[in-house]
Amino acid sequence: MIGVDVDNARAAGPRPLFQLPVACGETWRLSTYVGHDDYDIDMWATTGTTNGRPILASYAGTVSFAGWDSGGGNYVKINHGNGWETLYLHMLETPQVRTGQQVARGQQLGRVGSTGNSSAPHLHYEQRRDGAKVESWFNGAPSGITHDNSEYSVYRTSRNCENAAEGDPGGPGVVIANGEYHLFGVSPSGNLHQNTWRSSAGWLGWEALGGTVADTPAVTYHDGQYDVFARSPNGYVYQKTWDGRWSDWKLIGGNIEGGLAAVYANGEYHLFGISPSGNLHQNTWRSSGGWLGWEALGGTVVGTPAVTYHDGQYDVFARSPNGYVYQKTWDGRWSDWKLIGGTVAGGLGAVYANGEYHLFGISPSGNLHQNTWRSSAGWLGWEALGGTVAGTPAVTYHDGQYDVFARSPNGYVYQKTWDSRWSDWKLIGGILG
Repeated sequence: MIGVDVDNARAAGPRPLFQLPVACGETWRLSTYVGHDDYDIDMWATTGTTNGRPILASYAGTVSFAGWDSGGGNYVKINHGNGWETLYLHMLETPQVRTGQQVARGQQLGRVGSTGNSSAPHLHYEQRRDGAKVESWFNGAPSGITHDNSEYSVYRTSRNCENAAEGDPGGPGVVIANGEYHLFGVSPSGNLHQNTWRSSAGWLGWEALGGTVADTPAVTYHDGQYDVFARSPNGYVYQKTWDGRWSDWKLIGGNIEGGLAAVYANGEYHLFGISPSGNLHQNTWRSSGGWLGWEALGGTVVGTPAVTYHDGQYDVFARSPNGYVYQKTWDGRWSDWKLIGGTVAGGLGAVYANGEYHLFGISPSGNLHQNTWRSSAGWLGWEALGGTVAGTPAVTYHDGQYDVFARSPNGYVYQKTWDSRWSDWKLIGGILG
């Protein structure tokens, strides 16, 4: 219907965190039919009328075309950089954007219609990589529209929301203490949940702890006390504490987009998050002064950072918008960002044990990867560990054993263990947003 622009093809970088091109919270039917083309999607509203509904940009980029085509009718094509494009066809009227215009994720491009080669009002949508159509992903999860051998549909709910993080659909936070794993995650409704593992009973099941929070929580343990940090949908950071029972949420403040990382060391909490402009920020708590306020540490990074502490040294790991991973170190003062490399979509998990850093991230295809640092060799390079997972992994270490927790695209949580070799993924269950 719309030709492939091979002249603009480039070696594709990491897949952007595309969102459904409709209003936040709406559920739409994604369908195809015989002869439609493998990855083409027709989108239909499940409530109200489809005709005239707003069409939103799936991700930020530059409008490479906005106008008319006899097949696509009124349509828009956006270049997101690094070889990635999205197309939006059959708009009701002339697009609301123009060729060459910069657009933000969630910006309205036009309205759903039935212009061009169309039999009824709907949105025809495509994602392209290096000029070729590929399966569309939304919020870090595959759409499920992969062939046109039959007529079929799937249903997806939009997270194309004003405060949605550019780069991370969220994941679990975890800590191991007193022989128990404590796993935390946020449900689609924004409620914080906890699941506890005990050797006598296994996983006890998910328990709702309340709140309206988003993305990946951070958790610390010290002296019998658990602290969970999470951000609200409007970016404010809150703390919830257990020292015999769970406290109410306490406001820390800030304007954070994405998940959080935290560490407790030397009687201080160190909390890390990324501002909407991509700047890494730190907030420190001391018993003598409470929370000291958010301090900008620089950089242009996205998603959920990871933090480790050992021997007086703090290390923060974060990824850039193009998927490259960087490290920033404090051993008296903060270093500049150091490039580790890799192609990671979402946030990071990290642990320091036995003189080694173990860093975990998820590739754009959903494969868990690990990179190990040793003093004798430096970073060894990214190793694929398999799986189809999304968002931010969480990692723990105890007694020679590493455990990685990650969520699948449909929100189920899995565990992968290393105690001389990596196990298969084991299902824990639950639905994370």
